[in-house]
Amino acid sequence: MPQSYTLKFKKKIVRLHEEEGHTYKNITAEYSVFKASISKWCREFSKECQTTTYHDAHDRLRARLMNQKQPVSLSISITDE
Repeated sequence: MPQSYTLKFKKKIVRLHEEEGHTYKNITAEYSVFKASISKWCREFSKECQTTTYHDAHDRLRARLMNQKQPVSLSISITDE
């Protein structure tokens, strides 16, 4: 018998993939959902996701990338020749 998922759960999975950048592999491992299901839900909810403005999507992407940045240390040495 096929597994039945709530609309709330499906939207959560789509958000994890499309907005937070989780891979299919990570989602399937954590939530035991088939890749085909995730792909189907992303297609189903794509119109809903497209209702957000470009700037909203850009701001979310920028915030996500800023959170992923690793601290970088830089040292410069100047020598006289």
